[in-house]
Amino acid sequence: MNIKKFFIVVFTFSFLSVYSNFLVYSDDKELNDLFKALRITRIEPIPMSNFNLKDINENKLSLSSLKGKIIFLNFWATWCPPCIREMPSMQILYDKFKNKDFAMIALSDEDKNTVKQFLNKNKYTFSIVSDESDLFNEYNISSIPTTFIINGEGYIIGYIVGSTDWSKKEAIDLFDKIIKLNNN
Repeated sequence: MNIKKFFIVVFTFSFLSVYSNFLVYSDDKELNDLFKALRITRIEPIPMSNFNLKDINENKLSLSSLKGKIIFLNFWATWCPPCIREMPSMQILYDKFKNKDFAMIALSDEDKNTVKQFLNKNKYTFSIVSDESDLFNEYNISSIPTTFIINGEGYIIGYIVGSTDWSKKEAIDLFDKIIKLNNN
């Protein structure tokens, strides 16, 4: 097989894998209803660019290291009341799914010291990161909080601008369903 045919075959399988994953997600009425109930915008999967981050405790995080996990990526700031208001419910969601194929990252564009001071007052256990990779600009984040839901293949499948109660039954059911679909 020549190199051109090889790349065509690889591209075709990659496309079919992503597209079939999108069809599984998009044809599921219950899943669609959960997205709507939470005001999460469903989108055709968009590849998330790889990121290399360090959380406040200097643990490395990258998209490639989280492959296979559903990622809850939240853009926030310590001065943002709606961001702070939704964080306790994010902790509840995280606690529910932390031992499954699930990762939660809260990304602030503030300096590490400001974020550390916030964490000293609030004992959240999910990954909290100061954005040194400039993801805020890369994804044109102009309103916070903004949350992306990223599937196990690294594709953004939904987003919400504004805060929500992530401890609601619909949110728990949504992530339970997405994780189960991801594992099939």
